[in-house]
Amino acid sequence: MRQLTSDEWSDAWMRDGSRTYFQSPHWNQAWESAFPGTYRAVCLRFEMGPQCALYLPGCEHVRARGLERGFRSVPGDGPAGFLNPPDEWSPHLPELIKRLRRHYASVHIIQPDPTAHDDHAHQVDLTDGRVADEFRKSRAAQYARQALARGLTVVDGNGDGLLAELLPIYDRLRSHWAGLGLGHSVVPEVLVRAVVRQPGVKTAGVRHADGRLLVGGLLLEAGDHVSSWFTFADPDFRKLRAQELYFSTMLERYRTTGYRTFDFVQSGGLSGVVQFKEKFGAEPHPLRRVHSRSVWSGWIDTVDRWRRP
Repeated sequence: MRQLTSDEWSDAWMRDGSRTYFQSPHWNQAWESAFPGTYRAVCLRFEMGPQCALYLPGCEHVRARGLERGFRSVPGDGPAGFLNPPDEWSPHLPELIKRLRRHYASVHIIQPDPTAHDDHAHQVDLTDGRVADEFRKSRAAQYARQALARGLTVVDGNGDGLLAELLPIYDRLRSHWAGLGLGHSVVPEVLVRAVVRQPGVKTAGVRHADGRLLVGGLLLEAGDHVSSWFTFADPDFRKLRAQELYFSTMLERYRTTGYRTFDFVQSGGLSGVVQFKEKFGAEPHPLRRVHSRSVWSGWIDTVDRWRRP
């Protein structure tokens, strides 16, 4: 096992034809920037044979005041993991976990796996003309046209220009989810601000005729793959169908500029969110979570919970 330099990581990632943003040095460096002293972006190279080298991007992490050193591959949403295709890394996964355990007290890897059903990302195949044709005839496309007729407009952000308007929408939604007991994970503002400053990240949204932001989000571009991340809509204006306008516009934009995959990422297990994504032709892509933890790292968690006020 060897840690690559930043240049080696970037080169390996750029050579991967099916790369996603969540495998990039940019995504993981955003975690390092947002949480200094807690995460350190690394990409590990494993020699598995004379002509077999596997690449695993992620972050080293330290918990419990330095008492545990762990490894996280893809600390966030998205179908990512090894830069190699599944048929290369899957047979070696037990050995890879074994090697990681020699260096880390805990191991957390997210991998795409067609046999797993614990959670899914939803993706649209932008090269499938039938998907595009069916969507243009759908009710969602009709809603998008109605939104345009009401004077709603799609806007592109400049860096973190939309965040000042998007974050209050997210805060209100988060409070609403907590009241319903849905248990959504919290995305820290410091992480969002770190991600939006990275290369390959765009912001976009939909504005009302009076100028207020109704929908906004981040678009993480990598090769011919784009991920829609941290995208939220103002719940007070849902009937205006700004979400349909936003996603129909983004899908057409990336379809016509040569992208192959639009990734809606995960849905938190919420059926309503899944159904919304399926209206745009998104199909589920299973994710696999591999956890490997030492006995004493579990003991640290127990102590932390006991000491927590």
